[in-house]
Amino acid sequence: MEWQGSRVVLVAYCHFLGERMADADLDFLVSLGFRPPGQVCSTDRPPLERLLDDNDDAPGSSDLWGSLPSAEPDDDVAADSEAGSTSDEDEDGYPKPAYGVGKLGWGPPMRSKLMGRLRWFADGHGLASPGRWPPDRRPSGSNDRDLLLHKELMDGLLRLLSESLDVKREVCRLATGHAKASPFPPGLIQAGRDLVFQKLQGAGSKEALDRVPERQPFYLEAISELLRLAGDPDWTRYTKASWSFSAGVPLGVDVKLPRTPALFFRKTKHRKFVGAAEQLSDEPRLNYPSAREHELKIEEQFAKEISLGAMIEMPLEEAKSRYGESLSIASLGAIPKADDSVRVVHDGSNGQHVNDRIKVRDAQSTPTGADLSAALEELPGAYFSITGDISRAHRLVLVRSADWARQACRAYRKDRVYLNAVGTFGIVSASYWWYRLFSGLGRLLYYAHGQDHTTLLTYVDDLIWLTESSQGLPRILASIFLLEILGIPSAWHKFRGGAEHGWIGFSISAHQRLLGISKSRADWMIGWIRKVKSDGFVNIADMGAVLGRLSFGLTVLPLLRPFLGIFALLMYLGKVASRLSFSVQMQRPKGMKCGLAVGLRASPPILMSATGLQKGFRIWRPHGFTWRANPTGRSIASLELLATLIGVVVFQSAPFTHANFVCSAATDNRGNSQLTSRWLTTSFPLVAVLMELATVLQGKSLSLELHWAHRLQNSLADSLTNQDFKSFNPDLRLRFSFGDYQSLVTKEMLDLGSSLYKDIAEWKIRKRGRNDLEKGVPRSKASKLSARDPWK
Repeated sequence: MEWQGSRVVLVAYCHFLGERMADADLDFLVSLGFRPPGQVCSTDRPPLERLLDDNDDAPGSSDLWGSLPSAEPDDDVAADSEAGSTSDEDEDGYPKPAYGVGKLGWGPPMRSKLMGRLRWFADGHGLASPGRWPPDRRPSGSNDRDLLLHKELMDGLLRLLSESLDVKREVCRLATGHAKASPFPPGLIQAGRDLVFQKLQGAGSKEALDRVPERQPFYLEAISELLRLAGDPDWTRYTKASWSFSAGVPLGVDVKLPRTPALFFRKTKHRKFVGAAEQLSDEPRLNYPSAREHELKIEEQFAKEISLGAMIEMPLEEAKSRYGESLSIASLGAIPKADDSVRVVHDGSNGQHVNDRIKVRDAQSTPTGADLSAALEELPGAYFSITGDISRAHRLVLVRSADWARQACRAYRKDRVYLNAVGTFGIVSASYWWYRLFSGLGRLLYYAHGQDHTTLLTYVDDLIWLTESSQGLPRILASIFLLEILGIPSAWHKFRGGAEHGWIGFSISAHQRLLGISKSRADWMIGWIRKVKSDGFVNIADMGAVLGRLSFGLTVLPLLRPFLGIFALLMYLGKVASRLSFSVQMQRPKGMKCGLAVGLRASPPILMSATGLQKGFRIWRPHGFTWRANPTGRSIASLELLATLIGVVVFQSAPFTHANFVCSAATDNRGNSQLTSRWLTTSFPLVAVLMELATVLQGKSLSLELHWAHRLQNSLADSLTNQDFKSFNPDLRLRFSFGDYQSLVTKEMLDLGSSLYKDIAEWKIRKRGRNDLEKGVPRSKASKLSARDPWK
């Protein structure tokens, strides 16, 4: 309509109307990218004839990514080569795959909530992974002809497995940990490999598909061709790029590492290395005490690495003569493992100018507990899950020969030096290159499975499959089969699955819809708290590591996060104490017993029970289970949160309900809605009320979503404040008495918390008077908590 002057345009939409919504309206919403809850959106993808039109770029086109954060331009466009390159070109001068390129799903990708913040779902395979979309909205060979080859290949592998193996039996052997070697006979692997090669050759591939590059286990030509034919944005990285996995990738010391917008967001935070500008000693560095204790064992492991092509041994003088200033002999550390071997850690930071010269520009997105929870929610009928492990993951990526001398080390014999020819623990870029290599294989599995209701998450070298598909077990085994065909080595003895098992420290039972923390980590958490309480002091340097461990573990148990506020305060006190007394241990302040006492005696039973910690919460979100609380909008935050607590107490949930409890509280305090989303605060007495609320919810097996409402929508709360009850039905009134309420946490927290916060105030005053004190020197790796007490 024509108009003049200024006007305000308001765009609004209502909540989902369920069966009352007309089919035409539902189809319209789906076409805009909405995915109404509880709906199987068979209509939210374009018709098949549109997908097969050469001139139609609808599937996976970048315009569907309009709701995502925009791609960020490169801010440092220095030349990567003598010929020079721009931010729109890779190291070989070819255009970079743009943000939003690839075989993407329809509509926006899934989201997960981590510590109160919404984030894009991460499956560990990059931004172009179809696994970031729900199964019904992924591309497949039935609606994208580029993936028809991959669909036929997977169908062929499934037939081959069903004719040769008892599929269910082999999956069960893997899930129960009884598979000590590959379940696939050599003849079956060769038959599968021949099938892959035949399919690629039939599609016109002229490459040497059976070639395995030197010092590599992978059939990189076959992997590259499978990704190329699928339209994957990173297929050239495997064999065709000058910095390829076939020829060797750079560490990034004297070259700028790639920027790949199609797969990664920009990395904006980089570690600052202490001593980056220091002059290095000409004398080779000695190993740390942890490595010197196991030098003979390290020598034995290095001999195996040499046989696998991962290392090169030569005399020290020859290495100095050949490589000159490029030779960097690092100190080694060693972490004992359960199998009597050690994990060798290569220190490329201290006394070296290696890590401080590497800048990884792509930010890796790895799955968290929030992503695991979101994946289970998208598979409401999931009945099976299984985890796997890639053997020697970081030690599989070939490094270009020009950088081998930068990864040098020594063991028992000081006149001999070992050069690493592959990725190395302790080098900044090692995890990046492994992530990039395997993420392509993860996307390949999605191309092959299409819209099957099976999801794969990858955390570095740890894999987990979740399935609700009737063909889920055969397809999981076929995925493992395809990885072995392409040369991916698996640690077969580490496979687990079935009823309840662990993955990266989490405990999962897909069939029972349970997600929590593993027993070993639960035991460690309880043991550490008990030890500190018993000893009466805490190691200052450990507090940051402990808080990090607890924060990671409790991503799947958000209602225990309020108790982390105590540990955050203790870490703060520890840092102040270190500046005041230069002591590595802090005597427990008189108020510190509050946090430990509450953590052990007044906390939910789940904190005291390893079994409870394993189980956690059910993943289920039914609709229509809501209630409304009306605290006054003029109260302080603690009182408003207290009103929410009363609402949870007096409004009883249905018996045996394990649901998502939604509270729409009419309060003009936006902070409380954010507080119950993040479940963490150090403010007193607000933290006491938050702990009580979390404890009550935990006891009722409920979660809470507290929404903020504008003050103009909070008139009913003002009416209650003014004793105006005419808008309320008196028959529905529920009474609450503080005298009759049996507090679980609040009373003890209020009694002891005052002492703790008094200590904090005193320590702050002391800190302000000593801000000019010299900071402590960095600790060696051997003194860190991860080396002394690993979190298994």
